[in-house]
Amino acid sequence: MYSFKNLKSPKHLISGIAEKVLFAPVSWFAKDGIKSPGVFMNYGDGVIIKESHIFLPQKGFIECSLAPEKNNYDAKTIGDTGFQKFSNELKVVLPGSYEQQHETIKNLLNTPVIVLVKDIDCSEDMWYQVGSSCIYAYVSADFSTGTTKDGTKSYQLTITNIASSVLLYEGNVILQSSLKPVAIIKGEINGDIVLLNCEESLTIGGDVYEYEVLYNDINDNLQTLILPGNLVTNQFNTDTLINWDGEGFAVSVKLTDDGGSDTTLVTDDEIEQPYIAGSFDQGFNEGFDFNIP
Repeated sequence: MYSFKNLKSPKHLISGIAEKVLFAPVSWFAKDGIKSPGVFMNYGDGVIIKESHIFLPQKGFIECSLAPEKNNYDAKTIGDTGFQKFSNELKVVLPGSYEQQHETIKNLLNTPVIVLVKDIDCSEDMWYQVGSSCIYAYVSADFSTGTTKDGTKSYQLTITNIASSVLLYEGNVILQSSLKPVAIIKGEINGDIVLLNCEESLTIGGDVYEYEVLYNDINDNLQTLILPGNLVTNQFNTDTLINWDGEGFAVSVKLTDDGGSDTTLVTDDEIEQPYIAGSFDQGFNEGFDFNIP
């Protein structure tokens, strides 16, 4: 049973939220990548997400700037007595009228999302999260041009979900715009030997990496060959691709940190399939830019 504690030292008394909001479609997260509060050990553990969310390669939160002094987050209890929960409602104003904005809103509608918004006291770095791994958030939108006398062109967005509490997020905030190249890989085939070479080291802060070769077998099933180790150069023989259909393959690089978590490096937006670093066919030899959140 929860041991209640006196509440005598209020914090974060300045009203309001910051003038930016972060969205991420649920489909952009890795499997089990949307984290939740962990096991209760200290006060606050039941409502704080301390683990960082894990995205698919090349994905992160998109950031939207908001109109000043028009945004708020409310969490109100609903339901019958003894069975109540919170209805989260984040209302924000997205100013302007331009094609990318309209297209973004079009694609956010009816799309399950996870949303972060920072408390107005930015120095405290306290993020509210709307949406969870169990109950996603959804966006509704109202657009207005205003009149020639007053008002502004803008969307009023309302983001809602049902939750057992207000959720706070303390993990890393990965922005879509922050993804950057960290290494270049080249592949060369000489007969049956495939030579893979990383032109820049992928060893970051003690991390090690491995090559992951993906190919289709003769039954059109996707297979994976793992080449372990942290060598800058690696090679393998195509004979090791069991029942390979002979029509090419793809290579990615996976970083594994000391804690055992994985991050797969992939190319820029020209390669659309997740986890694919680039296809190598006979005589193919080209460098690829890799991105890491």
